[in-house]
Amino acid sequence: MPFGTKHSPIFFAEAIESILRQIRIHSEIKILTYCDDIILIHQDKQILKAQTIKIMKTLEEFGWTISADKCETEQKQIITFLGWIWNLKEMNIRMSEERKSKMIQALKDWCNTVYRSKNVKIRQLAALIGRFNFLRPQIKEAFPYLVELDKEKTQALKTKSWDEIMIVKRVVIRELKWWVRRIGDNQLESLINKIITCILTTDASPQSQVQC
Repeated sequence: MPFGTKHSPIFFAEAIESILRQIRIHSEIKILTYCDDIILIHQDKQILKAQTIKIMKTLEEFGWTISADKCETEQKQIITFLGWIWNLKEMNIRMSEERKSKMIQALKDWCNTVYRSKNVKIRQLAALIGRFNFLRPQIKEAFPYLVELDKEKTQALKTKSWDEIMIVKRVVIRELKWWVRRIGDNQLESLINKIITCILTTDASPQSQVQC
């Protein structure tokens, strides 16, 4: 990925998408991409191995540099992708230890900032909320613990712009501490959609009765 500009991920994604679009048309495997992270998926190991080599060669022919030491070309059922550890055998997901440690440290820094009533940019608070939303594949019950944080951001934006400063009220501390505990637990989350069956029951009589 090109460095030196905050828009590098956008430029990279636009540049490589046209190539990947053609590869998808002529390939049998599924390709997932996020910035410069690419994951290839297929049920047949031999097809996946052959197509992986072919795709890497195609990208190099178009001038892209592939860092061999960062590539995992051997098929695995447990992979790390976008900071998540995907267990495709047991069909569950959890965040990597690196992401967990960074998130907990960031949250402790935020608690300290709020306690001391330090100035922060509204954009910084929005970025924190965005990081929480990114964790929703694993932490399904996130919404109730974003209410006060989102309220603080919304109130600030009524009179200020994104790059202006604000002081976050201590009311958000409860939510921040919940996130510290929840991220620290790092519980496995199933990748299989759960179907909940509800049965409506009543203790009413099947026949209407009138008492006088």
